[in-house]
Amino acid sequence: MPPNIRLLAVESGDLLKYETVLKEIERYGNAVLGIRVDSFPVESISSARARRIYDWLCSVGREEMAPAVRTERVRLFLHQLAHNKADLCAQLDDALRRAGFEVARPAVSDSGAEERRVEQERARRREFERQREGLLTRFDQMATSADRQRRGYELQTLLADLLALYEVRPTKSFTRNDGAEQIDGAFDYKGWFYLVECRWRQTPADGRDLDGLLGQVNRSGRQTMGLFLSMEGWTQNVVPVLKQNPDKTIVLVDGMDLRTVLSGELTLPALLDAKVSRLNLAGEPFLSAVEILREQERTPGRAAGRG
Repeated sequence: MPPNIRLLAVESGDLLKYETVLKEIERYGNAVLGIRVDSFPVESISSARARRIYDWLCSVGREEMAPAVRTERVRLFLHQLAHNKADLCAQLDDALRRAGFEVARPAVSDSGAEERRVEQERARRREFERQREGLLTRFDQMATSADRQRRGYELQTLLADLLALYEVRPTKSFTRNDGAEQIDGAFDYKGWFYLVECRWRQTPADGRDLDGLLGQVNRSGRQTMGLFLSMEGWTQNVVPVLKQNPDKTIVLVDGMDLRTVLSGELTLPALLDAKVSRLNLAGEPFLSAVEILREQERTPGRAAGRG
């Protein structure tokens, strides 16, 4: 009986949807599987990354090739997307076996060691999702709060907790320069320090609101940038003024960006990486989460597969 490639495609997509991005799926699909990929729409799969993994695996499932070659390529493709994390690769190998692929079990002295590792990873992912959903609930409660001043302070705590969830080291509000300068918060990400300014007011932020953060960044070391979180966005002049500034050091985040991450549609690292990349390469201080998700959908591999 041939392997159940659709079962594998569903299970592996669930395991990997938070571990990878669409461009990475395309890169490894082309490099490892080396086939033409087509679309296999499945309404029950909501994640764009899980859908694309489903497309690649269903496409390789219909290709004529020796069973051993197919197994080797599919396993390598999945392990690459898992970044060769031992626990996650063990779960993927279990999924391969359940789908009917012949994958040897690792020789371990303790027969229950693999099961314990797999369960620990599942427990870690369940805890992550539990905390993320808790942050989303807090956010929605804050959005309906009548105490606008309090929710502004709570927003700083929420952002710090979100950073900690993704193992990004946050720093709570502090003062410097003998107490003359108040910093709402900061965090360390990929070797850069980000000073954070949070605003949750009824009106959009304007240029004067950003002047303070710009000054704080300019008075910091060279390895420092600024992240301005304004829940209601900003006035029309803010982005053009920032684009004219020769020091491209401010990344803009709005309420929709934050909620997209809290809802699990986009990971925090994916949001930050895309925004910083657009700032550095195109000089654009703002790239919305909606645009990031749209760009992930428009992948070179999908276009080539239909060509």
